[in-house]
Amino acid sequence: MLPLNLIREKTDLVKQGVKSKREKIDIEQILNLDKEQRLLLNKLNEKRAQRNKTSEEIGKSRMRGENTDDAIKSMQILSSRR
Repeated sequence: MLPLNLIREKTDLVKQGVKSKREKIDIEQILNLDKEQRLLLNKLNEKRAQRNKTSEEIGKSRMRGENTDDAIKSMQILSSRR
């Protein structure tokens, strides 16, 4: 099995190797799935960052004795959107 970064960086060479071995592997599909996975991971990391920021703000607001109900509700909505 080849590392994905090798397939990404040297696509033509990998396609040539697959062809020379007479294998039927769709390199383009692998690249498309890899791209989709990286996009989804990026979205996930953005949501995690947003969650962490909101959690920090809730903690600070509680320390100041402020009402945190709205922030908690937004966190619940964000959590339910998985």
